[in-house]
Amino acid sequence: AEMKRQAMALRRGLMRMMHAKLAAAMGKWRQQAADAKREAHMCGGAIRRMLNRKLSMAWEQWQQVAAEMRDQARLLRRGLMRMIHAKLAQGFARWHETAMQMAAEQAMLFKSLQYMMKRQLSSAFFTWRANASDDGHDKSTALQALLAWMNAKMATAFRTWSAWYQDLIAERNAVRRALTKFMNQKLSAAVNSWVDFYKTCLLYTSDAADEEDSVDLGGRRIIKKKKE
Repeated sequence: AEMKRQAMALRRGLMRMMHAKLAAAMGKWRQQAADAKREAHMCGGAIRRMLNRKLSMAWEQWQQVAAEMRDQARLLRRGLMRMIHAKLAQGFARWHETAMQMAAEQAMLFKSLQYMMKRQLSSAFFTWRANASDDGHDKSTALQALLAWMNAKMATAFRTWSAWYQDLIAERNAVRRALTKFMNQKLSAAVNSWVDFYKTCLLYTSDAADEEDSVDLGGRRIIKKKKE
């Protein structure tokens, strides 16, 4: 019994010693974990700050490069526009000069043509007048014959047109008379029908007035039932 009690006390002492060791190891581990976590947090913050700084510097550098590229593109566009305007101005000046030269050449050519045509016309007129003085008698005779023939043709055409116009007037008058006759017949029939209807209405109305209560306004006789 004594040995058992000593063994139990020894076991309890060993258990307490193990628990103390484990508690000390657990506290040390927790301390080391907290230190490691704090160091990791500090390291992560430093890394994030470094990355943000790098990104900020890269963004500012990109904005600067983009602004420089925009300025260079604007300057290049202005240079191109100036060059194009200069080329256009030179081309327009050259075209204007060419157009003025062509206009002057055309004016000179037109004047030359007019002068040549006037000379040819004057020459032809003198030739015609010389020939006309020689052939005046023959031409007057031919002209009189032509006028006589034209007068005969015109007289024949006028007589033909006058006859055709008279026929047209006669046909139009005949059509107008036929239409008038047809309309008068229709109007007469309509008036006769209306007069017959009016007489019938007067007859019915007079019968109704004579019969008083025995005939209605339409002339129909009213049959009254006898009271029993």
